[in-house]
Amino acid sequence: LAGSYKEQWQKCETCNTCHATIPTTEALTKNGWVEPRVPDADGHCEECGGCSVSLYRLPSGEVLKGKKRKVFLGASGAGILMGNTTDGTVIVKMWCGLEHPYHQAEYHKHPVPLKCSDDKIGPANPRDQCPLKGGKFGYAKCNFEFLNALQALYDDANLTAITPRTWTAPLISTLPGPIPTTNQPDSRGKRVSTSAQFYHV
Repeated sequence: LAGSYKEQWQKCETCNTCHATIPTTEALTKNGWVEPRVPDADGHCEECGGCSVSLYRLPSGEVLKGKKRKVFLGASGAGILMGNTTDGTVIVKMWCGLEHPYHQAEYHKHPVPLKCSDDKIGPANPRDQCPLKGGKFGYAKCNFEFLNALQALYDDANLTAITPRTWTAPLISTLPGPIPTTNQPDSRGKRVSTSAQFYHV
């Protein structure tokens, strides 16, 4: 399937539309799938393959009972995007690890950080620990462990029919463009190779 596109994600410095041709499943993470090294890119691609998710921004509003209602895009500033995979539609959340400036919403002053701060957590930094309820901006491991622990509770309690399934997996994709009518840096087509929390829609 990946070969059906002339250009592949790894060979494009930017790619406006990256199609999901790599399956994104829990088995990839459990098998220790390693994110590929990004070779030197050689330019812009309008369309390419080789992504695990084709990402796009959440809609700014939804029509409910005939009126458009604003969609809340998050409080922390973490990147929350919709995506198409080989298995269907997902929502992905990234607290860090984006190489290019990306703002989740116009009211977020700071972009999603490039470097995850997970290496600060440990006995040497007693004041910098994972919070009990997760949601630590700029950290990945804390949030992944918290959300996956909740999923394990849902499984044990037989609540999976009424809760969206969530899991951590590698993400290979390109970013959508900036929010219209804002002066944010243009993130469109920039490559992403990180880990994210996935939710079935």
